[in-house]
Amino acid sequence: MPHLILRCPSPQTGAGWKHDQRDIQLIPRRENGETLFVKLKKSGSETQLSLLTTPLDLILNRHKRTLQNFARTLRGPIIKTNLGRFLKDEKGLAYLWNEEQLVSLNWHDPRPRILEIGSGNGSFLHALAGQSPKSLYVGTEINGFILKKALRAAENLPLNNVIYLKKDATYLLDLLIPEGSLDTIHIHFPDPWLKKRHHKRRLINPRTLPAFGKALKTGGTLHFTTDDPTYATEVQKLLRASPFFSLKECGTTVAPRIRTKYERKWLAEGRAIHTFIFQRTSRPLLAPLSEQLIRDFAVPARIRPRSGMVLRKGTFTLVFQDVYRGSGNDIIDAVVSHRSHTWFVLFTWESGVLRFSREHNHRFLTSGVKRHIETLLQA
Repeated sequence: MPHLILRCPSPQTGAGWKHDQRDIQLIPRRENGETLFVKLKKSGSETQLSLLTTPLDLILNRHKRTLQNFARTLRGPIIKTNLGRFLKDEKGLAYLWNEEQLVSLNWHDPRPRILEIGSGNGSFLHALAGQSPKSLYVGTEINGFILKKALRAAENLPLNNVIYLKKDATYLLDLLIPEGSLDTIHIHFPDPWLKKRHHKRRLINPRTLPAFGKALKTGGTLHFTTDDPTYATEVQKLLRASPFFSLKECGTTVAPRIRTKYERKWLAEGRAIHTFIFQRTSRPLLAPLSEQLIRDFAVPARIRPRSGMVLRKGTFTLVFQDVYRGSGNDIIDAVVSHRSHTWFVLFTWESGVLRFSREHNHRFLTSGVKRHIETLLQA
């Protein structure tokens, strides 16, 4: 996590929130129209600064500038930092979308929409986008360092039909992408998770198949490539048995197409490449997967949260990791887990009400999550 350490034993910071169990203070900072919270921890003659949350901008430099700007107001010499000497402006920010932009996309637009899961440096997606400028290409990548390369490459080309999201793919398919909205999904060389106890982490498994079926149009295609023969066999069995898919093509020379970076590498090493194209059948979903997305909500709470509190019921878990007490309200750094999804969110607590606001979180929760939170807090 980005941080700064200053020689500044008793900084004058003004009003803020204090941790309910540790000597940590929370200071609000307004930057570029949003509120970020600086964590200030004192230790002898030193003061450490870090950020409580860094929303979508974790892969960018804006959060680092927030720390640097705040450190200057404290007027203490910096004795240690991991921010680097120079913070250059990041390239390609226009290609990085958040949840709200994706939800607000005109999904009724007739142009084809193609999703690549695990886009890496973007070379495969950019080649496709260059061949079909009238289609929209959506890339997902959770590795921020690699995603920055893709953003820079998109701007250098430049492209006007590519967007990227730093989001888990199953979360996008379940909750953000409307049913029947995609023409094609590409999954090339995902982590095979070779150990048996890790197979449940594989991207394609019985739990995620309905999500792929939900997002694809009837007749849409799922392209899957792997160099692992065991994973290839499992995926073929799963999708052949699924009512949502039928095998269209398979082999190592499935139609002329663009080769990914890993494919070129594995071919150079003499590995066999297993490629499949599955087509979405007309079989309807048995039940809708997604729920209503809620930007802001408030639920009554009989208990006042405290740091370390864990509330569980069934597949739902709510953990209040850190609670910061203030004069008007409390700020809570929390983890919400529901089924296969995990959210790191900020809540505020005031007068017996727990509030979730997108102003602090830059994300959505669902009506189901809201119901679970309310049930747990009323228990």
